[in-house]
Amino acid sequence: MSEVPPDLPVRRSARVILLDGAANTLLLRYVDDHHCVDPNDLDLVDYWVTPGGGMEAGETLEQTATRELFEETGFADIAFEGPVLRRCYDLLIDSVHTACVEHLFIARHDAIEPDVDISRQHADELGFLRDVRWWSRDALAATSEVILPTCLAQTIEGWLDGSLGPTPRDVA
Repeated sequence: MSEVPPDLPVRRSARVILLDGAANTLLLRYVDDHHCVDPNDLDLVDYWVTPGGGMEAGETLEQTATRELFEETGFADIAFEGPVLRRCYDLLIDSVHTACVEHLFIARHDAIEPDVDISRQHADELGFLRDVRWWSRDALAATSEVILPTCLAQTIEGWLDGSLGPTPRDVA
């Protein structure tokens, strides 16, 4: 989905591609077969994503990214660049067909694989959260696990080597 259909409710969100001092990427693994379901791939229930979530009333994208990063990881005072990516896709959220517009920022943490504090996550999110892991660039590029967005490894490489190009890039 490249544009938001006018007849669907819209969920706007912000996510953070967080790299540590060694360019490892923080990802969270969720297993969700009923709260957020891809109507185009009902079998997609186990996936890794960057920290982030939905905008609250009155928030900017940057404020959403800051709040969500803190809630999901405990990290604060992190400077963002971007957004570098924009994704539009459909989801069934609690069985309601919803158009999602997601903006991804990129940021660095100076430490290498700093401890992640998930204690501020909402109870419903913790019910789906299965793992939190720092991924090396090689592991990210080589994995057969589902990582969303699917272009994450290439985006990180492009950002690190300066070849990402104009942003935000629209991706699937």
